[in-house]
Amino acid sequence: MKKVLCLLLAIVTVLSLVACGGNVEDSSSTDNVATTEGTNATTVGTQGTEATTDATTTNSEETTGTGGPIDPVVESYGYTIIDVGEYAQVWVRPGICDVKADVNKGLGSKETLTLTVTLAPGFVFDGWTLTNSIANSKDKLNGSTETYDKVLVTDTTYEITVSEDIIPDGRDRILIVPNYSYTVTYYTNDGLSKDGKTTYVQKYPAVAYNCAVTLPEQGFFSRDGYTLVEYNTKADGTGYGVSLGSRMPMGGKPTVELYCIWVKQNDASEFTYTTSGSSAVITGYNGTATTVVIPDMIDGKEVKSISTFTTKTPVTEVILSKNVVSVEKKAFTSLKTLESLVMYDCITKISDTAFAQGALKHLRVNASLNLFSGWQQVQSTIKLDRVVDAAYSGKKLFFIYGGSGAHNGLDCVQIDDALKGEYYIVNVGSNAQCSAAYYFDWFEDLVDGDDVILWMPECGNWMLGDTRFHDRLWEINAGYYDSLRYVDISKFTQVFDSYQTYANSYHASQQCSYDTFWKSGDTYGDNAGVRASAGKTYYYDLDAAGRWDISLETYTHQAELIAKMKEQGNKMLFTFPAMDESGGGISQQSLEYYRDDVLEAFPGLECISGWETPLVPNKMMYDSEWHLTLDGAIYRTSKLVPDIVNALK
Repeated sequence: MKKVLCLLLAIVTVLSLVACGGNVEDSSSTDNVATTEGTNATTVGTQGTEATTDATTTNSEETTGTGGPIDPVVESYGYTIIDVGEYAQVWVRPGICDVKADVNKGLGSKETLTLTVTLAPGFVFDGWTLTNSIANSKDKLNGSTETYDKVLVTDTTYEITVSEDIIPDGRDRILIVPNYSYTVTYYTNDGLSKDGKTTYVQKYPAVAYNCAVTLPEQGFFSRDGYTLVEYNTKADGTGYGVSLGSRMPMGGKPTVELYCIWVKQNDASEFTYTTSGSSAVITGYNGTATTVVIPDMIDGKEVKSISTFTTKTPVTEVILSKNVVSVEKKAFTSLKTLESLVMYDCITKISDTAFAQGALKHLRVNASLNLFSGWQQVQSTIKLDRVVDAAYSGKKLFFIYGGSGAHNGLDCVQIDDALKGEYYIVNVGSNAQCSAAYYFDWFEDLVDGDDVILWMPECGNWMLGDTRFHDRLWEINAGYYDSLRYVDISKFTQVFDSYQTYANSYHASQQCSYDTFWKSGDTYGDNAGVRASAGKTYYYDLDAAGRWDISLETYTHQAELIAKMKEQGNKMLFTFPAMDESGGGISQQSLEYYRDDVLEAFPGLECISGWETPLVPNKMMYDSEWHLTLDGAIYRTSKLVPDIVNALK
């Protein structure tokens, strides 16, 4: 793969009453469960055997990110949920967290748990929470008026009495979480932090994430006359670069040092502009620079808008100010040399009509607002985190892409077990309006010869490579704007139209702190929540001949990306999305038509499954033609695993 090997952590673990470890092969499975029970049903408990973890590391080769080197030294691919006694679970991370538990039986169903946490050096312990989430969750337990949005105990040892009465409705056990964090140290690099210092230290939860989320543009750093365009692992900007608010791959390390990268703003005298009240509006550029950095202020007024950008200079890059909230129609349409734009997500007015068609290739977005708390972000954060981490893991990559049918239709632990831990597996299943071409454009920069992409698209325009941006694509990827760094946006349409819809809907109205943002799904990105059958009858929109009416031959960018990755030696696999075996219109003939149409349009693909593989009983369908219950996902994956194994022989 393009991101060179990082050294694997050798984990030697003796399983005890509760242990975070396991061997490396099993470390990403949520099925590694050790259970503790006392031998006395009343007041006498048993003392647990302490688990020990010995970690060894040696020098690893440097790996490269978007701008330069990053040096990951520890492997940590996922969390493990472990049963403790009859009524509790503990959330741990192999290689980072070790928890010892003693369980003492009490009267009736009561159990007293004594939990002690030990962390790998460098990680910061943030205390214990009792909830179904991490610290700052708003969950209520069993109808109680008390919310557990605070750390209950900060000591590394925590004693709690639990019973069947405390288990929240709809759950099997209560979840006890030892919270711990990465530490990110920012160097202001000739600027100042908000407290007037040259460094700033931030913590970010490491309980379920492999990557730290960097600070958005909210006044944490300042430098008069300069714009903060990214953070970088090197002061001169030649290291690994990450846009504000995007994820920083940690490589399993507990700490990272980042430098603020500033660019000098062009002088106000180089612009024509108008002013009104406290705002200034750019109307033209008279300078000679080919990279133009819009100033924050002109004549003591904030630059809020770009009305027009008439110029005789062949400008190739524009970096907007954090104060700009509006880019008017036709603002840059005369600037056909403009290839690169840097903007902040505080912009609420911008459209495709502002730019010359097909000219702009590179788009970078810095976060100024926080994440939003919609379901789109909740289901995608673990996927985004895992894709970013995967590229620097040293493992062979195995990316699975489809719509919500993939998100709700896989049990990747089975795939991981069958492939014996050889691949870093990510279920990137998202939503039917998120273009496969966008993700494949991103993946093309991450894979390199020994990696695998498994495509299981529902039959819909975006799932098959339609290059129109949809606001749902922005919503799903808001937690990692830097995916745009890998994508040539000149191949796509409605980029800014869809952004404007996104910026003025969920993003503006449902703000949620970066520090406390939670996730949904298991360590692979699967939806691991219990989903009951809705008992519906499902129909598939096929024509009289048994075909879906999709113009696959128009998705040329998707075909080019598949061919390019195939030429590099990557495995480009296709399988059917899961469907109701009794669904209206589905037949052997219709599925074979679909397979043949896809393979004809995208000749770099290898179909790995027969027509029977995607079909599941109606009782295992959840709430749409493509969604499966949890049992359905397990069943469907069991049918798919032999196809995957055979394809990779």
